[in-house]
Amino acid sequence: MVNKSKLVATIINLSLVTIITVGCSTVDNIASADNTSSQCDCNGELIKVEKAGKYGFINKQGEVVIPLHYDWANDFSKGVATVQKGDKWGLINEQGVVIVPLQLDYDYVFDFDKHIGLAKVQKQGKWGLINRQGELVTALLYDNIFDFTKGLAKVRRGGKYGFINQQGKQTSPIKYDYVDNPYNGMMRVVEGGKYGFLNAEGKEVIPVQYDQAYNFTSGLADVCKNGKWGFIDKQGRDVIALQYDGVSYFSEGLASIKKGDKWGVINQRGEVVIPPQYDEAFNFNKGLAKVRKNGKWFYINKQGKVVKELQ
Repeated sequence: MVNKSKLVATIINLSLVTIITVGCSTVDNIASADNTSSQCDCNGELIKVEKAGKYGFINKQGEVVIPLHYDWANDFSKGVATVQKGDKWGLINEQGVVIVPLQLDYDYVFDFDKHIGLAKVQKQGKWGLINRQGELVTALLYDNIFDFTKGLAKVRRGGKYGFINQQGKQTSPIKYDYVDNPYNGMMRVVEGGKYGFLNAEGKEVIPVQYDQAYNFTSGLADVCKNGKWGFIDKQGRDVIALQYDGVSYFSEGLASIKKGDKWGVINQRGEVVIPPQYDEAFNFNKGLAKVRKNGKWFYINKQGKVVKELQ
């Protein structure tokens, strides 16, 4: 149980210290909480505080653990925080011990990523990555390094994009005009107005060749080439030939397809289960799809039978 009176006294002694972070709460929350364990799930993390432009850390009892003598401090991540004095950076542990001397020469050092143990660093507009020993594992090559998602981070250089892995190594050429974050184990990319896909390791497995493409759902992606739409699998094979004038993504095992100006429905084997006849058709949801025919809207089931007419 937090000693609330002691915590409040400590805050007063710090002359209204600014509370920067509390992991998942604020000191105000802690000081007013009747049941601290239910109000704050901070897992022993220290609380960053600031006074007169100097930063340090207190614990949940309000005791100063790391004196306020840094010009900046980032939050702790798995027991390590990056701190700054003057124009140099270093690393400290939760006991305040300097584990990497304040000799790192960067314009800014970010928090360590909790999952991969790397921190982004920036100098003269270029970005790289350091490990918990303060070693540069990704050189200052990039104009931006985005956050890691499922083991990969998007990077940008000279207006082009690619990926690096959690070892800080480049997995794809920096050549794409646009890249998606990982989605269902694949990343959609665009180069020169054409679409392709990278796999979960950041390798190009489906060459950039399509005029349009959407993300994989149910193991298939809807793609367009030369004005015709179809579906490919994650190996780039044409599972459903590019023969339609429009398609939707698969939902509940079915997708809408367009032939000429009419819409119908196919299954994942490419079999037509409801012939094209509708002026508009939406995806199935809970066994029903909304469609329009001859100016009227209604719901149909998966056999194409009208279930409910809409006014």
